[in-house]
Amino acid sequence: FSGFRKFYGTSYEMKAAYPSCEDSSNIALGNILKFRKKNWQFDFIGGIIYFVLAFSMFPQCQLNHILREDSFSGHLKSFFSTVLDALLYVLENSYVSLAGALVLLIAAICFVPSKVSRKKRVIIGFIHAFSHVSAALILMLLLELGVEMCIRHKLLATSGYHTLYKWYRQMEMEHFPDPTGLRARIEQWTFGLYPACIKYLMSAFDVPEVG
Repeated sequence: FSGFRKFYGTSYEMKAAYPSCEDSSNIALGNILKFRKKNWQFDFIGGIIYFVLAFSMFPQCQLNHILREDSFSGHLKSFFSTVLDALLYVLENSYVSLAGALVLLIAAICFVPSKVSRKKRVIIGFIHAFSHVSAALILMLLLELGVEMCIRHKLLATSGYHTLYKWYRQMEMEHFPDPTGLRARIEQWTFGLYPACIKYLMSAFDVPEVG
């Protein structure tokens, strides 16, 4: 506000400022650059919200049309066309993501100051919620494209199913020997639930390997 002199025909003069205008600018810049470091909980909560918004779109298995384009503009056009298709899918077929989007929309409208007219509150809330939904879908698609490119370069999808569990069992045998056969007895006592639970919990991380 160092250049603030006149507003609606009324003149103003700054007699003093604390902190100084330069210090205020530095503090404001620090808020932008250091916010995520100081308030990492916001990233965690925001990540959960974005995951809910994009939950129904995982996994995206047909992304070759984006990578097939010859020009950068073609890539962008195909990319945003896919984002639009994902948004329409959320609106027409999703339950979890649509519910999350509706809750976000209601919250965004409620956060608009009450002194604003109802129509403007709805418009501002809608734009706010729409921007978050769009950002979530864009990030989801970028993640899926990253996985797709890794698969193309044979960095993923080369080992089959239960890869993580096989690695875990190998590390277990190498570094945690069981000369008394305790693990085998636990498996027998639990009717096979002991290794099965670990195996199928770890299978969630094998989705990119199978894709």
